[in-house]
Formats: sequence, C-alpha cells, structure tokens
Amino acid sequence: MKFVKPEGDEHIKIEVNSVTDTHSITGNLTSVKLIEGITQVEDQTKDGQFHSFSTKYQVEFVGDLKVNGTTIMSCTKNSTCLGLHDNGRSIGKYINTWVWGTAAFRTKSKKNKKQHKLGINISLSQEPQTASGDALWIDDKLYKLDALVITKQSPTEWHIQTYKGKGAKYPNNKVDVTFRGKFK
Repeated sequence: MKFVKPEGDEHIKIEVNSVTDTHSITGNLTSVKLIEGITQVEDQTKDGQFHSFSTKYQVEFVGDLKVNGTTIMSCTKNSTCLGLHDNGRSIGKYINTWVWGTAAFRTKSKKNKKQHKLGINISLSQEPQTASGDALWIDDKLYKLDALVITKQSPTEWHIQTYKGKGAKYPNNKVDVTFRGKFK
C-alpha cells in the first residue's frame, strides 16, 4: 500500500496493490477535502525518552477498492467515503500502553432530512498527557471534548460518555455513545 501526499498538493492519495496465492486487493483513493484536525501531543519527560506528536484529519475520498476484481467500495463525487488521517511521529519507550479509537461515518439519510457527517477520536493513556486527542467532528466542524469515561458493559458492548464533573472545560460538547461489536 502506498500513502502519498505530494509536495504542494493538498490531496492525499492511497494506492493499494496486494496479491496472495488466492486473493488480490487493489484500490485507488484520492482525497477531495481535508477537514479541520485535532492535534495530540504527549510529553513524558520523567526518563527523557518519550515524546509523540499526532494530527488527525477527517478526510473525504473518491475512488474504489476491489477484492479479486469485484468492487467492494466505490466512492464518487456524489457519494464520497469518509476516513481519518493520522499523521504522527514518536520517539518513545519500547512499551507504552494506551486505548485509542477513531471512526468516521454518515448518518442515514431519511426522506427530506439532511444527512450529517460525523467523526470521533478517543485517546486514553496510563501516563499524564499535556493534551488529549478526544474530539468530535459534526459536518466538518471540530468540537474538543473533555475526558471520556469508557465502561465495558459486556464482551461486545462498550459505553463512552463525556466526563460531567467539576473542572470540565467543554461542558456543552457531550458524547454518550454505545458501541456494539460483531465478532465472528
């Protein structure tokens, strides 16, 4: 897989060309729009060994992805696909523990109702951070979030909710989501 961002070009290009004995995956995707990003910086200087920097952008793509010649994802100018681009670097410890998740999707379009673009990024670390990556995108606008409280309801269900206590910096930006995973 090639991930290309030519100099002077604001578009991201992704080329996929993977072949095994039994399967092939090919694809060409090009971004049509970069949307405002969230930057996360972690600085753990106790041992002088850890520093990381990461910027995440919500992106709209056009192009297609094929498995064994059959198109499994087709993104057009009228029906772009959404993704999140994580551009980061790190100089760190051999082992670092965190919980991180990200998603980008559209709401279902109901008759005569507007379809919305949504994105969420969550990032939790065992060590204190100078900044967090908790954020929500709604229709290309970025909303910074306070710490998220994540509760495992069952092996396939997780509940994510914004912290509501004293010291909340963004009390108007709230998330209350339940994720149900499907496992085979």
